[in-house]
Amino acid sequence: MKAIVHIGTEKTGTTSIQNFLYKNRKKLRGGGYHFLQSAGKTNNRALPAYCVDNDRIDDFYPQLGITTLEDRLTHERAFIREFEHELATLPKHIHTVVISSEHFHSRIRTEAEMDNVHALLTTYFDDIQIVCYLRDQITTCTSYYSTVLKSGDPSSFADFIQHCKPQNYYFNYLMMLENWERSFGFDALKVSLFSRDLFLNGSLLDDLTAKIDPQLVGVLDTSIEVENESLTPAGQALSRAVNIAFPIRTSRVESKVIREKCNRLINARFRGKGREMSAATKQEVFSAFEPVNEVLRQKFFPAIDSILQPPVGKAAPEIVIDEGFVAGFLEVLKVVQTDGRSVIESQEYAHVYRSIFSSVNEILYDEEEDDAHKAPILSLDNLRFLRDVAIQVEPQDMPAALRLLKLVHDCEPSLPGVAQRLEAHGAKEKEKEKMAQGDRKNMPQRPTMIRYIIASKIMANAIFDEMKARFRQLRAVVDKVSIGSVFHWFRRKFG
Repeated sequence: MKAIVHIGTEKTGTTSIQNFLYKNRKKLRGGGYHFLQSAGKTNNRALPAYCVDNDRIDDFYPQLGITTLEDRLTHERAFIREFEHELATLPKHIHTVVISSEHFHSRIRTEAEMDNVHALLTTYFDDIQIVCYLRDQITTCTSYYSTVLKSGDPSSFADFIQHCKPQNYYFNYLMMLENWERSFGFDALKVSLFSRDLFLNGSLLDDLTAKIDPQLVGVLDTSIEVENESLTPAGQALSRAVNIAFPIRTSRVESKVIREKCNRLINARFRGKGREMSAATKQEVFSAFEPVNEVLRQKFFPAIDSILQPPVGKAAPEIVIDEGFVAGFLEVLKVVQTDGRSVIESQEYAHVYRSIFSSVNEILYDEEEDDAHKAPILSLDNLRFLRDVAIQVEPQDMPAALRLLKLVHDCEPSLPGVAQRLEAHGAKEKEKEKMAQGDRKNMPQRPTMIRYIIASKIMANAIFDEMKARFRQLRAVVDKVSIGSVFHWFRRKFG
């Protein structure tokens, strides 16, 4: 029996390919092809996980609640029984099994693990074809950042892109393919570039279908909804902040619940193109990979002059901290407050706030930007936005709202609605102070309420004290500039 094994690589439309194969599994069977199911309905993730060495942690098993070697071995024996049963009960007309998982690329990294893959597949198949698509390392890296954030990684973007170097097996396609060639032979490798210009009919799905059976092109249903799995820069900042505040490696069940719930919310709200490397960093990364990519070209693509060029002419997405971000931010805080009631201490709330604002500040301030783009400019629209943020925050955190209003008032005292609200709040505070000076004792408060009051004070101090001092330095008000420039100015002048 023959096996066609699609190994990715990651970030080359693998989710679309797997949904396509699953949707067309009946039509494939009609042509004598079977899309494997015992290793996963769409992503055959269990196969590469089975081949990863026992002394290396693969997140596939913890996700199933498997945390010991004994439990892992028990699960693997059960998987092999299901795998063998599926193959043994295939109809007689089935001559080829199609397997797909990008984790063959990302998890199988050593010769020993590749030997495990070879030993497993050659036990059941006498003809094995490896299908692989390659995308330039720069785009792969920036796209992969959203993926690792979703898995709980707290890395900053600047730290993460440091991994994109030829010494890293994940990004060194020549090293990866030579490992596959060592076990399966050069002729078994069907390697293609991930480029619409090179796809059959300009379609990735048609291109893959032709690699399975050219007769099926036009027969299979290619109407697959493409899901954007990346996060916008703002979404990346929030996701990273949640991962910092509620780390994945913790014994606290509550932390896992809160982290996963927050990230589901972020994934739904902030889909889109994520952060980009600067032009200088792109050139540096491309130059580092140029020698190995040239050997790769000569070996697999001799008819093409140049491969895996970084994308050109694509501007990095604008970093927008707008009402949509504020709404998402408040929803995340609501999850933290609701699910964390009675289990999160006051200092942890302050930690959440500090994590979020430090992560947002990271995406607003780019060390590689030219100084000419760091002018201390704040427009009236920016001030109106800050005023509106204060109004939205007011029900959840009154001290934070007051501090924002005072900051706006320092920059533009005549902005409508600011002075009036400050005066109203001031009158209320005076009345409270007057009552406090009396002989009446304070009403007893529940311990949980005390925690939240302390938390709000800590959070407000952690976020706004330094901002207030810095805003006092700002007096010029100029139109048509994004709020991000304020943070740039802060860091340049005071950082």
